[in-house]
Amino acid sequence: MEGNVALMMEILGPSGIVIPTEQRAALRRSLAVKKRDARLRAITLWGRLLTSTGRDYLLARGCNGISPSTKHFDTHYYYSQDGVVWMDLQAPSEEIRQASRSIRGCFTGEPSHIFSVELPAVPYSQNLEAGESERTDSVEKRAEGESQNQGEAESQEGAERTEVKAEEADPEIEIRQDDEEDMNEDAEDGGDNDKSKVRSGFRTVDVRELERLATFMHEVDHDCGVVPKGFLIYNSKKELVSNVNFPGIKFPTFLDSYVHLFQSYEESPLSDDVKGSWSLEEVPFEGVILRSLWWPGYVFYYTENSKDFGSFYLGMGEKNMDLPFMI
Repeated sequence: MEGNVALMMEILGPSGIVIPTEQRAALRRSLAVKKRDARLRAITLWGRLLTSTGRDYLLARGCNGISPSTKHFDTHYYYSQDGVVWMDLQAPSEEIRQASRSIRGCFTGEPSHIFSVELPAVPYSQNLEAGESERTDSVEKRAEGESQNQGEAESQEGAERTEVKAEEADPEIEIRQDDEEDMNEDAEDGGDNDKSKVRSGFRTVDVRELERLATFMHEVDHDCGVVPKGFLIYNSKKELVSNVNFPGIKFPTFLDSYVHLFQSYEESPLSDDVKGSWSLEEVPFEGVILRSLWWPGYVFYYTENSKDFGSFYLGMGEKNMDLPFMI
């Protein structure tokens, strides 16, 4: 799973995948040094993230073992802005991931930049449960009140008629019984409105750019992360290892020939994805190139002669949420 950077750039160059010459010259050595220092089994160049300031991020992924059956992925993410020094990206918490998914706009290129994100004060599922229980209680109370009022309606009619006559005789009476009931109902409605304001409250979560960057790489790996079917096999520890007898892909132009590495592997072919979410291009005498429409910028290639493959991301780091309306 350790790709050849020079070969990958040569194959994907016509597709617009490029890296500055000085960074490309330093990558081969710097990635080898990072692999040794971090004690990784494999490390590969993952992509290049474009930023609004021009200080783009070079991204890499290291791996020590993958076991989809137990959902254990011993992978590590790294970033660099010069192609020489590689820094670790720490795995963010679930709250930070949720906040990162709601951020829109370009990355700034400043690792210390902080995004302020508004999230519900209470998790969405708890809001739903609380709302359902309150609505149920209010419906029950209203039903009880209606049954009681229906039984008392006849007795109140006589009292109201007496009150009307008394008002005509004594104009100083200003408040009637039904007016008091209306005032009480208004007070209850006001209390309900106060509760709704509490339920719709928000809290601010600060997300560092590096946390958003780690979340972005994890999301792309989960949604894409393509490998040829049969290239990896399970060993005795139920870990995925390279198949030394990999025969190649028999039908490279079929989506069934490719699977998601970070999902269920053998049970997650690309043909099961949303129809139209992948673009497949056949390059004569070379191989095929796959492009993700969910994540514009993600490209996967496979060469038929050498059976070599790899993937690269070059883009702004935003998911195409309009895809369902485009296909």
